[in-house]
Amino acid sequence: MTRTDAADGAVRPSSSATEAQPEAVRFAALRDRFGVLINIALREYLRENLDSGQRAIDLGCAGGFMCEMLATKFDEVVGIDISPDLLDIARRDRSRTNITYELTDLLLVTPETHGHFDLVYSAYTLHHVPDLDAGLRAAKQLVRPGGTLMLVHLVGRRDGRPRGWYRRQALRNLVFDVLRRRRGLTEAWELYRINTHPLWLRHIMSQRHLSAEQFEGIVKSTYPSCEVIDMGRARMVVWRRPADDTTDE
Repeated sequence: MTRTDAADGAVRPSSSATEAQPEAVRFAALRDRFGVLINIALREYLRENLDSGQRAIDLGCAGGFMCEMLATKFDEVVGIDISPDLLDIARRDRSRTNITYELTDLLLVTPETHGHFDLVYSAYTLHHVPDLDAGLRAAKQLVRPGGTLMLVHLVGRRDGRPRGWYRRQALRNLVFDVLRRRRGLTEAWELYRINTHPLWLRHIMSQRHLSAEQFEGIVKSTYPSCEVIDMGRARMVVWRRPADDTTDE
């Protein structure tokens, strides 16, 4: 059995069918839906404010939620990810004639293999890269002269927190979502259920994040002229490559 969600039009398995799937597939479904729920506002903001262009790339595109929007602004969009299960979702639910999804590591994407882009975008991905400096440099070299780089990165040290702490945080977020009307009741409850799902808890408890100060220090060493925007538990980095900069690092 399947069901269609009104928020994004994606067709997803019913809960009974999902439980029968392999763990990696079930986690990919959680990861995709989480990305949709937390990025709806950001996607609409970018849709309204991004300039149109020829080429864009999403480094760590997951299920293609942002690629789908970028395809309305750019002639060609490339989405890369290292998860075949997430790319299966992207190709199934968010396929467009001007989107190419590729299974590859972002560190293997270079100007020689993929060319340059008007927009290089990556959200909630670089903390998975063992060498953050290498990830930042890899993204930078893909930006064409006059192009823009946008990164969204989680910050805040939460190493060693017990499982119960994450459950309490999920409950606080649910209350905040409802009282502040940050999300509809259905979406807020769905996000709470994802945040307390055993597979999701295992995933977030294994992550290691830099403090905001540590992250901003590293970013400024690679992008001295960038703008760092405070998004609460995340930072958005916006950097524009000078139009007369034709050197590849």
